[in-house]
Amino acid sequence: MRHLAISLALAAALTAPAPVVAQTSTQFDAAALTSQCTAAPDGCDAYVETLISSIRASGISVADIDRQLVLMAIILLDIAKSHPQFTVLSQALLRISAAVSNPETATIIRNLAAVVTSGNAGSIDVSDALGASPA
Repeated sequence: MRHLAISLALAAALTAPAPVVAQTSTQFDAAALTSQCTAAPDGCDAYVETLISSIRASGISVADIDRQLVLMAIILLDIAKSHPQFTVLSQALLRISAAVSNPETATIIRNLAAVVTSGNAGSIDVSDALGASPA
């Protein structure tokens, strides 16, 4: 229940309502992120770092950057939920939390990263909390 509350808080922390977030076009290849972080979770953090740099260089607004970062976090949480042994994904989540401009959202992502580190990502229900699939 606590993890669902955290996920709901993540949705609430966004500057746009959840349906708008689900429709936001991505500035990154979501399928490539999923593939990279599923096939080689140890390299996920470096891949996320590259994506963050690319998103920041894209010229979109700070709010749109935050939306992109949250979408990335949702994808990583979805991977961690399916593969709770991939605790290393928490490093990429921490990198995302450091890049988010909204302090509340950053805290929520850090808290979720701690759940991933503990191997309990299976208890996070991000899709239901946000009302849509991240991809």
